Amino acid sequence: SRSCPRTASASPRWGYGLERIAKSEGVPFMADSYVYDDAGNSFTIKVLMDVQFSKRNKNKCVRVAEVVGKKDSGDSDEWMYELEEAAAKDPYAKWNKFADAVLGQDWETATAMRGDAEELDKETAAFQRL
Repeated sequence: SRSCPRTASASPRWGYGLERIAKSEGVPFMADSYVYDDAGNSFTIKVLMDVQFSKRNKNKCVRVAEVVGKKDSGDSDEWMYELEEAAAKDPYAKWNKFADAVLGQDWETATAMRGDAEELDKETAAFQRL
């Protein structure tokens, strides 16, 4: 098992650790992978890092992401089409694929996507933190 780059405090509330990491990263809204996997169709996310929440997951890393914004919701009769369309329009799709590759130590994919990732992350230091 690989070590996580960040460890949240041993606070009784794991959310407190997540809040502290969000503040230190200058991110107003952050969610762990359990939350953003469930909410991924409604919100745009940007993968940031793996964190160990010692009280919640013992020695396992949990992926965390910035919640960037709410996705537009359209006509509910065409929800499958809208899901495909939203995935194609996601401004962080390439970044998230790159971040998942780096954090998952898939160096071949990460190397192939590095140029795209640097271009997509000009405004923040997320690229440097990975």
